[in-house]
Amino acid sequence: VTIGCDLNPDFPSSLWARRQTGVTVVPVQHHHAHIVAAALEHGVVPPVLGLAIDGTGLGTDGTVWGCELLLAERGDFRRLGHLLPSPLPGGDAAVHEPWRAALGLLHESFGSGALDLTDRLFHGVAAAAARGVHEAMARGVNTPRHSSCGRLFDGVAALANVCTEARFEAEAAMLLERAAGPGRYERDRAAPFPIEVVAGDVMLLDHREMVREMVRRRLAGDAPETLARRFHDTLVQGMVRLVTQAAAGVGHDTVVLTGGCMLNRRLAEGLLDELERAGLRALVPRQLPVGDGGVSLGQAAVAAWRSNLVPGGFPP
Repeated sequence: VTIGCDLNPDFPSSLWARRQTGVTVVPVQHHHAHIVAAALEHGVVPPVLGLAIDGTGLGTDGTVWGCELLLAERGDFRRLGHLLPSPLPGGDAAVHEPWRAALGLLHESFGSGALDLTDRLFHGVAAAAARGVHEAMARGVNTPRHSSCGRLFDGVAALANVCTEARFEAEAAMLLERAAGPGRYERDRAAPFPIEVVAGDVMLLDHREMVREMVRRRLAGDAPETLARRFHDTLVQGMVRLVTQAAAGVGHDTVVLTGGCMLNRRLAEGLLDELERAGLRALVPRQLPVGDGGVSLGQAAVAAWRSNLVPGGFPP
């Protein structure tokens, strides 16, 4: 018996799998499973290009991933691009305190000027707490680095003065989407979102200039609704550029879009429209959940391929 589970050994499903006897346990990276599951729903057998955007998933390098452009193979994958990593002070505590994710973005984008900006932007955060968080980031204490799209939403929601304290995971992102309103993507409203190519031809979607522009506009008096719309449009434009450049590089004209952030209608519709306008076939899960409810299919498929249980394809 072979069981596929998440790469994160602390996930309840991973803990359960390791308690079983007489089985082979195959850990599968979270976003690899997301992409494979969504591809199989559409009858696409890997290799396939996929963009998984969600909260968090353990990466193969031991850091927190969550905005991952992968070339998903059957048993493995290549990481082609991702969001520029940022510190996440407090780790999981940032899920309910989006101001922590915001301080991580400020630290990455402004360096030594981040503390002064914290005082100007977050009056509800005690000065002592903010200073302690910045000192912890400078020393690398309890500040894991992440490339999470969900935590980017949280941080931007706090920077835009939409939500600094969240009662449940993704509340800040939901409030930011609501603040942006029902309109669709507008290309002219996007802020700079450069792409940097680093070692190994991996592309980084660099959020720092976008964060700097957002802070400038917030301090100049822009309304939260304006900042929220601009952020969504900027993210769409940056992700579309990331995907189209990668697609040209690997010679693929189909891309799978999945992950919990695809529940954001403004983001999802913008990505689908712009990718199709760029000549790519964009697929999203319709029967499977885009969130973690769909990853088990991907885990099962990758585990079966890796164990050579279905060498001819999946399902057999």
